[in-house]
Amino acid sequence: MISLFLQVIPALMLGLFALKVLSQQGVSFAGQIVFLLAYFFASTWSLKLNTHFGHGITGIFALLSMLLWLEGKRWKTLGLCLGFTLLCDYSGLFVLIATFLCAFYYKDFTLKRICWVGLGALLPAVLWIHYHNVCFGGPLKISLSYQNPDYQDFKNEKDNVWYRDWE
Repeated sequence: MISLFLQVIPALMLGLFALKVLSQQGVSFAGQIVFLLAYFFASTWSLKLNTHFGHGITGIFALLSMLLWLEGKRWKTLGLCLGFTLLCDYSGLFVLIATFLCAFYYKDFTLKRICWVGLGALLPAVLWIHYHNVCFGGPLKISLSYQNPDYQDFKNEKDNVWYRDWE
């Protein structure tokens, strides 16, 4: 039931928003139908909507970021969506990098708009920093270091998360 309200319904609403943006961009009706088929059936995140919450919601935020970019009006919302894409799944970093690389080729993307995008991304950035500080001990530490001891270099065996004093 949670997946229905937090993933499926937002994905359907996003599909309708995509149709609106694509029609404003001059995409043919056939192109819009192909996009919807690819959106709902040909992406890995749509297959994982009911099993992995982070992947589904990351896909929704990534697609919404792309649509907001195409729309070219809501720059703070674009920043917010990019930030939440990264916050939901670390792979969102690739979407963030691609967006900023595209910004250099977009003729109307000014420094003012970059600042608006940055302002929109401020809330997810603060949440990222707080989450990683509380859970892992620093803003750049990730959970992987606690999942496999081979990823950490320990000077002392007692510093190891997997260390057990069986005596």
